[in-house]
Amino acid sequence: MLKNFRSLFSHLLSFFYPPICPGCGKEFEEEENLLCLTCYQRLFTSSLAVCPRCGRPVPYFKRCGECRPKLNLRRIRALGLYQEPFKGILEEFKYYGKVRLGRILGDALSLLLSYDPVLKRSDFLVPIPLHPARRRERGYNQSEILARRVAERTKIPIAFCLQRQKNTKSQVDISPEKRFENIEDAFTLRAGYEIKGKEITLIDDVTTTGATLSAAAKVLRENGAKEVYGLVVAKG
Repeated sequence: MLKNFRSLFSHLLSFFYPPICPGCGKEFEEEENLLCLTCYQRLFTSSLAVCPRCGRPVPYFKRCGECRPKLNLRRIRALGLYQEPFKGILEEFKYYGKVRLGRILGDALSLLLSYDPVLKRSDFLVPIPLHPARRRERGYNQSEILARRVAERTKIPIAFCLQRQKNTKSQVDISPEKRFENIEDAFTLRAGYEIKGKEITLIDDVTTTGATLSAAAKVLRENGAKEVYGLVVAKG
C-alpha cells in the first residue's frame, strides 16, 4: 500500500514538476534518468584532442596557443569544453550534491581512457585531493568519485598517494596568471606509497590552465613516477 502511494506521489510530482536536465536546462520525460538523452549522448560522443606540443586538451583542428608555462604532464584528455552540457552537469555534481552524476561522468571518462593509446597503459589512477577543511565543507571529493568509477570500469587501481597540505584559494577566484603561484607546493606524497617507475593518470573534474594537475604531477615525478597524465571532464 505504502509502495503504491509513493509511486503515485512520484508520478504526480513528475507531472506538475517535470525533471530539468542539468546539462541543457530543458524539461525531459525520462523519470529514472538524470540527464536528457541528448546530453547523455554528448558525454560519450564529445572529446577534445591533445596539443602535440604541450599536451593540453584542445578542440580538433585547432592550435593550442597555451604552451607556456610548460606543464609537468605528458598529456591531458578531456571529454569536452566547459560549456553546455558539461558546465551545468559539473555544477550540479560538484556544488549541489548530485553525486549520482559522478557515475555517468565516470563512465564517459572510462571510455575515453580505454580508447587512448597512452592513458590506458596507466599503472594507477590518482584523484586530485581536496584539503580536509574543503572536504568537510563539501562533504565529498568529486575527483575521488570520478576516479572510483573509472577504476571500477577499467580495473586500473586507485592510489590515494597525494595529500593536500595547503588550503589554497579556489582557482576559480584567481586570474589565470596567478593560478600556478597559488597552487605551488600544495601537494605532498603520502608515506608508504611506492610510485617509482609507474605511469599515473591524475583525475579531476575541470582544468583551465592546467596548474592544479601540473602541481600534483610535479610531486609524483619528483618521487620517481615515470610518466604522469591527466584525465578530466572538461577544459575551461
